[in-house]
Amino acid sequence: MPQMQTGFPYAYKTAGLSALVAYTKSVADTVMEGMNERWESNLLKADQGAEVTTATKRLVDKQNINFHFVPYIHLIFPNALILHMVREPMDVLFSAYRLDLNNRDTEGNNHDVTSSFEGLANSYGKYRDVMNYWDEALPGRVMHVRYEDLVNDFEAVAKAVIKAADLDWDPSIIDFHKKERAINTPSANQVRQGLYTRSVQRWKKYEEFLNPLKILLGNNAIY
Repeated sequence: MPQMQTGFPYAYKTAGLSALVAYTKSVADTVMEGMNERWESNLLKADQGAEVTTATKRLVDKQNINFHFVPYIHLIFPNALILHMVREPMDVLFSAYRLDLNNRDTEGNNHDVTSSFEGLANSYGKYRDVMNYWDEALPGRVMHVRYEDLVNDFEAVAKAVIKAADLDWDPSIIDFHKKERAINTPSANQVRQGLYTRSVQRWKKYEEFLNPLKILLGNNAIY
């Protein structure tokens, strides 16, 4: 993605619209090749006996920094579904703080902003500013889904997402937690339990200690 930030304007500036179109296609091909390679690699790691096929209809990239790249995703893949999952801010930040993400993840992203209330509030505020800007610049391009709606009425929300992705509904989606596959994230245990609502407003149990974070968030404490 960093290369795109300079590549798009450079292509247009040096050779005009035709070069921009060619560069966009080249980038799209490169991104898709990389996503396919990661998908095949992850599939084989999860199931040593798996056979990689071309039957997959959609590939998902859920890196938590993707919100920075909404306009590039829009430009490179104009038909892609850009899905933005949102949750009560205090629950999100309490979860990040509690899990001690002060290290680098598998993608090399440094999470040391999660080790202090100041870092969390600052990082979250910037994220909100970015997403508000994309909503204004590209109205309707991003589909927003609330975590609270998802856990309270999973089938209705899931059907809306599947429809937006132009896919056919499969009843087995309801039983996602019963699928046998490797899960290499901090939420592995939760995924196996299926959906539950007990984490909604979980931060409230520790409100006395988390109130300084809420104060730092200001208006961003509400989504």
